[in-house]
Amino acid sequence: MNRKSIFIILGVIIGFALSYIPNNYMSEKYEDNAFFIVVGIAVIAALWSYFSIKNKKQGDNPN
Repeated sequence: MNRKSIFIILGVIIGFALSYIPNNYMSEKYEDNAFFIVVGIAVIAALWSYFSIKNKKQGDNPN
């Protein structure tokens, strides 16, 4: 396994953990807010990963 796949697996595990907590320990009033926070964190992490890989590839290529 390479480093990228480890981060993907960890992200999935953390995502399930964060979605489990609101569903079982929060009132229904706040479940939607918690869901959108988790989705926002996942989107930010995906974009961060995409742009860091893109910048790294551009840095490796001197053209």
